[in-house]
Amino acid sequence: MSLLRTIGVLLALTVLPAESAVGGEAAFEIRRGQRQLFLDEVDITEIRNLQLVMHQPEKKGAVIRIAPGLEGLELHSLQTNSAPVWDPQEKIWKLWCSAPGGVAGTSYWESPDGLHWHPPEVGMVEHKGSRQNNFIQFDMKGRKVGPNTVVFDPTDPDPKRRYKAALPPQGFAVSPDGIHWKAIDVPGVPSSDTYKLSFDQENHQFLLTVKHGGPYGRTAWLSTSSDFENWTKPRMLFHTDELDQELGTEAIKNRFADPTLRHPEFNKPDTYNVQVYKMGLFRYERLYIGLPRIFYQSAKLPNNWPGFDALDLPDEIQKLVRAHGDWTGFNTIQLMCSRDMENWLRLGNREPFIGPARIDSGAYDTLIIDSPAYPVVRGDELWFYYMGIRSYAMCSLKYRDQGAVNLAVLRRDGFISLDAGPEGGT
Repeated sequence: MSLLRTIGVLLALTVLPAESAVGGEAAFEIRRGQRQLFLDEVDITEIRNLQLVMHQPEKKGAVIRIAPGLEGLELHSLQTNSAPVWDPQEKIWKLWCSAPGGVAGTSYWESPDGLHWHPPEVGMVEHKGSRQNNFIQFDMKGRKVGPNTVVFDPTDPDPKRRYKAALPPQGFAVSPDGIHWKAIDVPGVPSSDTYKLSFDQENHQFLLTVKHGGPYGRTAWLSTSSDFENWTKPRMLFHTDELDQELGTEAIKNRFADPTLRHPEFNKPDTYNVQVYKMGLFRYERLYIGLPRIFYQSAKLPNNWPGFDALDLPDEIQKLVRAHGDWTGFNTIQLMCSRDMENWLRLGNREPFIGPARIDSGAYDTLIIDSPAYPVVRGDELWFYYMGIRSYAMCSLKYRDQGAVNLAVLRRDGFISLDAGPEGGT
């Protein structure tokens, strides 16, 4: 028997026909060409002297930043809820991001390689007396909106519906090119504010995660559809537990004790809490993989907190905090998997799959990190596009150019490996 120091993330298996079951037991079916991952132990009969190890994607930095002249009061942070979409006809990558204040819509970006992005002139929205910009919008139930979280459906027989966007709780929209959109007559899926959309093409199922309350506050819920018109009632998908609260308390304390990491604006230990702020969910080979955005609440402030007077917040934000109070904290992205989207396995001992950058790195993802909607397969790599922000109170008047779209790259299938020590393992 050969001794391996590290066993890779793929397991080569012989595909047997169903009738080859031994002892009358049902055969473990594997679809031809489908990769088997070491994320859970369903595929494995026995493990000896090996340890499951999670691997973080390598950060490449910001790939889309705020356009010059829009930073500051007009736009503090460039955000996205989508992953880039490859248009097979135009041979270009497309992505939808936030737009500056006063623009009811989104900004549209293109790239030939997924690294170098530019804002094409769309000519759709007038801004500051000019239509020479990359802003797009359309009408939905009497409002001007823009596509937020987008997927591409190559299986739709109608080419005018190949691009699909979810905008909970308002509704849904379709487009032939990702630029010109039309709302469809479909009831919206309720959500408190944030959401993510992905497309499981193998099972032809759209996966929409939304946010509602749960046992410890914010919680991820799921609604699905096979035709993008009839959606299931949202059900609770995942929430934090008591262990998260225990681990989170230590994580918040350690954060404030580390001078190399950016600290949240406020620290009130009696209000510490750990919640699921948002969750990316996607099908990958035989599994569903979840990327929950874990929010470590360092302080919860009531609406009558006197310190709001000293904050340099815009008038509209001052009105919000005085009506609802405010929360501060930081985020990390964790990793989990499921075979049925019912039973979830937390991976990597709940350590960050994507964690914060150091203050001196010059990176954007030093405090707020948003979960990727899903990774883009690029050859032998998985590209994760995610939002990173340097401040929680990103609407402060003093903050400029606080957020950007970032890229992190993982070897394909490289989520988890089986590692051995000097003695080897099986």
